[in-house]
Amino acid sequence: MLTTTTKFKKEQETNIQIPIASLTPSPTSTQPQVKYNPEKNDQLLNNVINRQTLTSSDVETKQKLINKLNGKSGILQKTIDYQLEYILSPDLFQVEILNTDVNFAKKQATTWLIQQGFSLNGLCKLPVMFYLNQEVKNDLSNTDIEFNPLPEGC
Repeated sequence: MLTTTTKFKKEQETNIQIPIASLTPSPTSTQPQVKYNPEKNDQLLNNVINRQTLTSSDVETKQKLINKLNGKSGILQKTIDYQLEYILSPDLFQVEILNTDVNFAKKQATTWLIQQGFSLNGLCKLPVMFYLNQEVKNDLSNTDIEFNPLPEGC
């Protein structure tokens, strides 16, 4: 416990005890968690750190989408299956999966991006990151799913 002394009016002193949180994390849940594919996670991190050169067409498409947001972060597309947004820093596209049919939602988001003008190779290089909404993650916690945070084919 950390003890501090605080002075009040009339110079009275009062000891206040403030508990310090333990640095050892306590388990938040015993419920099984959805597994993320470790190789694909590493590949995503590498894509963020070591940016690859995009084709001029992919650069043009990316800029067109960023211009829709006035050069800021924001939501580009939202459906009942996913929410796609651009995050200015670290300069990536992020897709939140809102449906337990993960493959369908990923395919829908990928199709939308390709319809905007991206190549599949460009989606792999941008990077585009998929993640599960907390409710979806909870619903899938007792399944054998191993989630891939990259677009299919990357």
